[in-house]
Amino acid sequence: MKRQTDASRVSEAGFTLVEILVAFAVSALVLVALYRISSTGMRAGSAAARYSGAVLVAESAMQVFSSADLLIPTEMHGTVDTGYQRDVRVRIRLDLLPDPSRPPSVVPYEVDVKVSWQDGVTEHSVTLSSLLLGAPE
Repeated sequence: MKRQTDASRVSEAGFTLVEILVAFAVSALVLVALYRISSTGMRAGSAAARYSGAVLVAESAMQVFSSADLLIPTEMHGTVDTGYQRDVRVRIRLDLLPDPSRPPSVVPYEVDVKVSWQDGVTEHSVTLSSLLLGAPE
């Protein structure tokens, strides 16, 4: 009798092929999920870097065109060397004056800066707007 139990214990030792296949399938699913999470995180980081760069370009243009010397109605379009398209528009907003019948001592100017870029087939953009007071033309 003792021999039979020893032989049955030997045949039960280790894993069956089905158990190994199930463990492999579970680990493969976990690895695929981790890969997707990491690639999504990397794409989000790349998109955040592009948005951050666009805001920096827009703030820089806003700083330049907000100076008193350049505060004249204009429209400019151009490409920045980092792959961004920059559009700047400065216009007078006489509709914001309290009494349009009197000649103003200062005039409100609206400065709009739009920075756009392509990410594959999708176009993204950031727009900054500001109202500034300047000398009349």
